[in-house]
Amino acid sequence: MTTVLQLSDSHLQPPGVTLYKQDVNANFVAAIAAAKAYAPFDLVILTGDIAEDGSIETYQRIVDMLQYLDYQHLIAIPGNHDVPANMLAVMPMAAMDIGPWRVLPVNSHWEAHPEGQISDYDLAALQTQLEQREAFTLVAVHHPPHYPCTKRQCGLSNKEALLALTGFDSVQLVISGHVHDDYTHRAGSTLFSTCPSTCIGFDHDPAGHGLTSIKPGAIIYDLGDDGSIGRRAIYT
Repeated sequence: MTTVLQLSDSHLQPPGVTLYKQDVNANFVAAIAAAKAYAPFDLVILTGDIAEDGSIETYQRIVDMLQYLDYQHLIAIPGNHDVPANMLAVMPMAAMDIGPWRVLPVNSHWEAHPEGQISDYDLAALQTQLEQREAFTLVAVHHPPHYPCTKRQCGLSNKEALLALTGFDSVQLVISGHVHDDYTHRAGSTLFSTCPSTCIGFDHDPAGHGLTSIKPGAIIYDLGDDGSIGRRAIYT
């Protein structure tokens, strides 16, 4: 069994700075505290919009805050609010094998755009990885390729290209952030899952976007050696 903790959309700021009238730093600490009850974790994945200010100092502070958790590995992927170069200076973004599972992080950061885009280079690299894989794969990307919101800024501009690659039999799970919501959708043998924000929840009603009463949270995945997936949301 491989246990993975997904934390997303923390939007961390310098201490004392609020966002959406929220103390995002305190909310992140509360989410970590809620997750600690389920530790240890084989892997923690940060699925983007990690630091609202994009500074190296904030990314380092997040790594320091994660020391409170008992985990073995960390993977971070950039969201639209992140500064990828600064994130990568502090946090790893590299594929890894954990037991029979391979975890493949995908960069959907599109400079100066709220929606995501995966480069042709990264799509080709992902395809190569999947062609070499015969067991079980988790793909992590900030912008969800499967989500009911029709607003352009809530998804991937080239989602069809990613969805075509999830047709490989080895892709059991695709996890995302960005939408600040707890949502799952199954297509074929693949489970698509989005994560609540550690900051604040969003309502994606067709009439417009707004804040919801959903509490800061995270998702825990129990990945079986047989390819099975257990999923549970936790909230502060």
